[in-house]
Amino acid sequence: MKYLLIILGMLLGTLPITFVHADDVEAMAVQVTHAYVNSMPPVVKVTAGFFELRNSGSATITLTGISSPQAEKVELHRSAGVDGRMTMRQLISLDIAPGEKIKLEPGGMHLMLWGLDRSLRPGNFVRLTLHFSNGQRKIFPAELRDVRDESSRHHGH
Repeated sequence: MKYLLIILGMLLGTLPITFVHADDVEAMAVQVTHAYVNSMPPVVKVTAGFFELRNSGSATITLTGISSPQAEKVELHRSAGVDGRMTMRQLISLDIAPGEKIKLEPGGMHLMLWGLDRSLRPGNFVRLTLHFSNGQRKIFPAELRDVRDESSRHHGH
């Protein structure tokens, strides 16, 4: 019995112990769905990305940045009609209330990606990382879609 307790103690001593802070739990309560990035024609250096974001936690979280190892730069932008003209501006941060669902879509809030890796082809995935004010991150894949395929799908409606 003594040897069994010694072996059990040695095994338990090798297991990593993780302490989770309340803010970490809130950042992990973010779900990302329907994520995609438009492919770029060879002469274009910037493209757009879209997804749905939901905060299923019990506290407001603040998105402070977005990055990708496959792009030189990624920013969150919002398009809006002002005086009959469409304008676009960068959003530095975005508060997401408990239970809130935010949709990034063409003509509204969206990602701008500069210098996307040219070796990517439609059907590949772009790795995106959301950065939150509490230091947590949410990493998720976004499918690279051929813009021509998307526009042809919508014309049939």
